[in-house]
Amino acid sequence: MKTNIFELADKPFNTSLIYNLRGDDEIDEDVFNALEKTHPRLTACQYIKGALAFDITNQIPLRKFLANVVDKGTALRLFYSIADICCYFTKNNFDTDYLLFDSDFVLVDSNTQNITFICVPIYENEIKSKPLRAYMKELLVNIQYDDTENLEYVGKMIAYLNRSKDLDAFRLREFCESIHLVDEEQKSDKRDETIIVRPLKPAFKPSPWLIRKTGNERVEIQGDEFKIGKINGMADYLLTDNPAVSRMHAVIRYIDGAYYLCDNYSTNSTYLNNEKLKPGENYLLINGAKVRFANEEFTYNINLG
Repeated sequence: MKTNIFELADKPFNTSLIYNLRGDDEIDEDVFNALEKTHPRLTACQYIKGALAFDITNQIPLRKFLANVVDKGTALRLFYSIADICCYFTKNNFDTDYLLFDSDFVLVDSNTQNITFICVPIYENEIKSKPLRAYMKELLVNIQYDDTENLEYVGKMIAYLNRSKDLDAFRLREFCESIHLVDEEQKSDKRDETIIVRPLKPAFKPSPWLIRKTGNERVEIQGDEFKIGKINGMADYLLTDNPAVSRMHAVIRYIDGAYYLCDNYSTNSTYLNNEKLKPGENYLLINGAKVRFANEEFTYNINLG
């Protein structure tokens, strides 16, 4: 996305983001009227002397906000807000291409944490933001989740996006609501229970890999069960050079669109983000997670396609 077409100013708002109109720019009046009425999910906008001015006073970019750990409630509120603004545009026959799905232009109120979106209602404007599905995937990969919480909802969201090649905003909003309702009903569940995702059929399979800290080796994870250990012919990835690793130390499983780590009753344990895993139980893997087999450290990575 071209970011150099915007300028910062202190008028007409205390902090304004200015989009200067070109001679051939034509404003979509219907959408612009919605901006002037200050829709709760749209950044307020005014027309001033050949430019559009957006009120970003007390707003911080989502990218900066996501530099911190995000809890489940905040993450679901973000996903729901994105789906909700797309529903509003679709319902009113507005072009969702006007919305800037870019974490530098999605804004979070520093006081209320309300999420708003910048909309540039210019026919055939030169700003090209990401499609809804691509942006949702980008967020899921880059959010720093609170690993003290049950992260089942992340696995559900990944599986949902994988099977929804043509993402419908209304269904996505309903899906976000359903996750929240299930969470309210099950909030007394213990955190250390095995994470299970409802059966879904993803349209394609993500591509995960591990990076070994020693030597920076890249290990491609293949198949529905990927075994780590020291037995040649049984383990898919061999760690024969480390005596602390068990013969069949751990398994990475692909379950309904997401990957999970399971300790296989190893002698020196398996760790996820420095937390010791209960043997035989599945724990959701998130992009960037730190995985340790005994004292052998890896970083988990995934490309969602």
